[in-house]
Amino acid sequence: MSRRFPTSLLLFIGSFFFFWLFTSFGPITDPVESNYALPAKEMLESGNWLYPTIYGEPWFDKPILVYWLTALSFKLFGIHDGAARFMPALSSALGISLAYSFGSRVAGRMPGLLAAAILATGLQYFFMSKAVVTDSFLLVSSSAGLAYFYLGYMRYKGSTRWYIWMYPCLAIAVLAKGPIGLLLPGLIIALFLLIENKWSELLKMHLLLGTFLFALVSLPWFIAMYLRYGQDFVEVFLGVHNLLRATVPEHPENNVFYFYPVLFILSLLPWTGLAIRSICCGFMDAWKRKQPFQRFLLLWIGSYFVFYMLAATKYPTYLFPTVFPTAILTGFYLFKVPIKWPWLEYFLPIWIWIIGLGTASAIYLTGPAKWTVPIIFLLVGAFHSYYIRKKSTVRLFSSLFVLAVLLELLAAGLVLPEAVSARSEKHLPKILRPYEQDHLGFFDKYSTSYVYYGGPIVPRVLVPERMMQPTDGAISWGRKYIMPEESLEQFAQTREPGKRNILLVPHRGTPRKLFEKEAPNLNYKVLGKTEDWEIIEILPRP
Repeated sequence: MSRRFPTSLLLFIGSFFFFWLFTSFGPITDPVESNYALPAKEMLESGNWLYPTIYGEPWFDKPILVYWLTALSFKLFGIHDGAARFMPALSSALGISLAYSFGSRVAGRMPGLLAAAILATGLQYFFMSKAVVTDSFLLVSSSAGLAYFYLGYMRYKGSTRWYIWMYPCLAIAVLAKGPIGLLLPGLIIALFLLIENKWSELLKMHLLLGTFLFALVSLPWFIAMYLRYGQDFVEVFLGVHNLLRATVPEHPENNVFYFYPVLFILSLLPWTGLAIRSICCGFMDAWKRKQPFQRFLLLWIGSYFVFYMLAATKYPTYLFPTVFPTAILTGFYLFKVPIKWPWLEYFLPIWIWIIGLGTASAIYLTGPAKWTVPIIFLLVGAFHSYYIRKKSTVRLFSSLFVLAVLLELLAAGLVLPEAVSARSEKHLPKILRPYEQDHLGFFDKYSTSYVYYGGPIVPRVLVPERMMQPTDGAISWGRKYIMPEESLEQFAQTREPGKRNILLVPHRGTPRKLFEKEAPNLNYKVLGKTEDWEIIEILPRP
């Protein structure tokens, strides 16, 4: 047994509890998490573990892995919030163990341990470990695939057998998020071999065996889906959720040049300054000293960055896989490079992080905690800044790590539950129970979490110009939305014996503006209000 195993195991267990702690405090949110939790719930309830559904209809949004793992967690622990977040925490803990294992093999045990600590306490990684999305599974599987590639390339322990493990890892990445799980790692490997002028390495990568393993793991589910749904699956899964995302912006407001640079800086807090310093040092060593390790990590980071900068759709989680190689690089250079600009390397990122956590606390908390928690953040930050003033790297790292653990646990236990509650309709089924036998609908905005938490499947009611479902089979964003839809006119004119037409209208945003525009043409009365919705009854026109 390797001497690394006990350390890897301890890191896995410790980081799992670090990530999973307080996960039951926060409900499943709209619009993203509920799109993964509800299909998993339907999978468990129906016994159909092969063909994912949502609202009882085929669902082609993502491959099967996230639904399988979430449904398995529900089966083991019951359907509740903590169970839904169990697998992301478990996957993220595996990522920490992987960071140590890979980092220690290629850079030494101490850099590997530092990389694991930096990764675990980085802002985005910590909070993504609690999110019911695909990205933690993609990060771990694709990172494992690239790590095994490099171990094979460097002939770790004199063997190329490491290459073999690369293929099933990348297959799992494809099952986690689709073709991108193979495309970007494959691009990184190809660019690396090109720069190193080592195309002959392809002959040593066990391509035949590897391709067989990749196909054995990844293809059966895709084949089963194609045999069941045919061209419709191809057009929606590949056409809408992959090709269309790359060519047509789904969220045009994010399509700005500074979106990913700003996100990259924020995602690494409080280690941003050290990470940027390490990337700069890595560039120097990669091309001046021709160090393959640094070249590989920088290509890893840069390929994701450039690819998604060029893609039309910008999304906060797309760059998430870059935090793994960045943590490895930061751990490698942490004690190798002396402190030169402490305000840029340490103090500024730390205070951006602390002020951000304090601001979030002030926004989402209520009562005495609304002002006491931000004050605690500021006082702890001030003490930390005083403690590290002597520029000791050892003192800085140890104190910052402890600070990150304590403040992130405080944020996860107090702030995060309140923040996510504002994006969930967990309590709405209870509020709407008196109306469940009526003709009920959501105006323009749809809450999948309402269905997940026990509400009936109801239509999304839209004005004609907002009807999303295409009628010609074309590849368009309309094919992403498969909840039942009704036009406002159709909804208002429906008259079922003994049933009222009950419409939930948001208080704010575009849906509210659309409703106010249509209100003069409707006969309605207000029955009640929630924090986010107005409950109205659509009456017959006089």
